[in-house]
Amino acid sequence: MADSIGTTLEPGSSRIMSRPSNIAASDSRLVYRKTEAGDAEVMDRALGLSVGARRLIILIDGQRPLSELPSFARQGDLPALLEELESRGLIALAGIADAPTPEELAARMQAEQVKLQSVKQALDQRFEQILGVDGIVLDARVADCVSLDVFKRILREAINVLQQRGLADHAQSVIGIARASL
Repeated sequence: MADSIGTTLEPGSSRIMSRPSNIAASDSRLVYRKTEAGDAEVMDRALGLSVGARRLIILIDGQRPLSELPSFARQGDLPALLEELESRGLIALAGIADAPTPEELAARMQAEQVKLQSVKQALDQRFEQILGVDGIVLDARVADCVSLDVFKRILREAINVLQQRGLADHAQSVIGIARASL
C-alpha cells in the first residue's frame, strides 16, 4: 500500500501518518488501522462509543481502504465517525491506497450489479406478501433500485415501516433475506 509520498507501508507497521491537508478524513482511498487503545476498546467497550463508531472500529483492519469497508453509515455520517475515533486515539491513518484502475472499477460495478439483482430477486413481492396492497409500493421501489446504496436506503425505510406496524419478526426476516443475498 502506498502512502501519500509513495512509500510502502508494511502490514502491521506502527508508523502513524498524518493526513495530507488536501485529503478529507473520509476520502475513500484512506486506510485506517486500530491503535493499541483501539484494540483494547474493541475488547473492553470501556468508552461507550456510539453504535456507528463501534461498528466502524470493528471493521477497520489496517489493510482495506474506506471504499472496501461495508457501507453501514448514512451518507455524510462517516467523517464524524472517523473524527470520533481519531480524536480518541483509537484509529490512525495507515496509508493511502492507489486509486482503482478503470478495469477494477468496472469489475466492482459488475459485482455490485450481480448482488443487486440477486437481492431484488430474493425480495420480489415480499412486501406485498407481508403488507398486502400497501407493500406494492415498497416492492416497486426495491425493483427500481439502481445501486446497492440506493437499495440500502430503501431497505432501511421498508424495515422502519414494518417495525412501525408492529411487524418486527417480518422485518428481521427481510433483513435475513437481504443479508443472505448480499
